[in-house]
Amino acid sequence: MTIQVIKDTIESTISSSADGVELVRYIKLLGYTSGSAEQKLYNVLKHSSIPKVGEFHAKIPFIRVTDVSVNPIDAGSFMVAVTYGTYSFEKEAPSETSKGTKQIGSSTHQVTHQKNNQGKQLKVSLNIRDKKTGKTERKEQIVEVDMEFPTTVIQWSRREPKHPIAKSRFYTGSVNRISVWGFKPRTMLCLRIEGISDDGGKTYDVNYEFQYNAPTWDVQLVYIDAEKDKPHEQVDTPSGNGLGIERIYPETDFRNLNLAL
Repeated sequence: MTIQVIKDTIESTISSSADGVELVRYIKLLGYTSGSAEQKLYNVLKHSSIPKVGEFHAKIPFIRVTDVSVNPIDAGSFMVAVTYGTYSFEKEAPSETSKGTKQIGSSTHQVTHQKNNQGKQLKVSLNIRDKKTGKTERKEQIVEVDMEFPTTVIQWSRREPKHPIAKSRFYTGSVNRISVWGFKPRTMLCLRIEGISDDGGKTYDVNYEFQYNAPTWDVQLVYIDAEKDKPHEQVDTPSGNGLGIERIYPETDFRNLNLAL
């Protein structure tokens, strides 16, 4: 019988302490009515739907699976408790050049947009009727809207021999000056570099996080009509009239972090 996920996250608990955040997620499964008791439990534990030790949580940054336990409910169903917390790298030798572990996912950030999904300028028109003459005048206005733009987020974690303060101050908030990890210049933004030590500062579990933006992280400038507080009606995207692009983020070489996809 094939294992089926009956319900994911039936309930969950989360707590915070000096050791960090701990979350327990419960998954109910049905299947494998044949075989020994130990075989059933092992098959459930290794099933593809069950997160593996070391995997990041999908929503909460920098907590990973630290423990997975399987308990039988009856002859053919099981309850799996997946515990997330601060992952320990004690078995790994501290290194600033090791591959470490990585997770790739998606996130969103809000951007101001002036085009529809076909690349055409967003405009709205209004027919204004003169009450005295009865004549109608049609006016058109360029529109700006805020939208949630999906981007790729990449996280690395590894145990390092010293604190990452210098790296955090230098790289966080900067974009890649040259191509890195297969991404073009200025398309990767360093969101954070954080370190946690559980041995009094001898070593640190260092977490890196970067966000990808395909058009680059450069910002677009738009000429605003001061009277209407809107883009001027003669702003033209095809010709670039009234538009500009500027680099505002510091640019650094991420290759020096010795991270690899």
